[in-house]
Amino acid sequence: MKSRNNDITGTEEGKIRAAFLGPKGTFCEQAALTFFEGKNVSLINCKGINDIFELVEDGNVDYGVVPIENSTEGSVNIALDLLLESKIFISGEVEERITHNLIARSGIDFADIEIVISHPQAIAQCRVFLDKYLPNVQIKENEQYCCSSKSFRKYG
Repeated sequence: MKSRNNDITGTEEGKIRAAFLGPKGTFCEQAALTFFEGKNVSLINCKGINDIFELVEDGNVDYGVVPIENSTEGSVNIALDLLLESKIFISGEVEERITHNLIARSGIDFADIEIVISHPQAIAQCRVFLDKYLPNVQIKENEQYCCSSKSFRKYG
């Protein structure tokens, strides 16, 4: 997305500033890297989609990269709502293949898994797998992808 008030070339030095839904390593960062491939860009990670819209609207960044929809869960409503409420417009689209991983200690059998911790969106995207292969595990939501793998140490 892009504010109507920003110059498409970015800062005076020619570096494009783009905010994405962080933390580093998220699918939004991958989409930003894909979209801006070959361009001089500075990526800023944000905690929330609303933070990205605010940065773009205030002119603190030239672009914002947010998820709009996915094939299993449909629309990302907060992004669509904010898009309607703002003066920001969509300036491009990236389709990214999303692959999730189930992380466990070496040697753990599926039967030994008691809890799965992940972002609510990832849990929803993996619901069929979880219902089929891990129907009796406790599912715990964690809003930050990075913290999900870090939380592994606490429960692992």
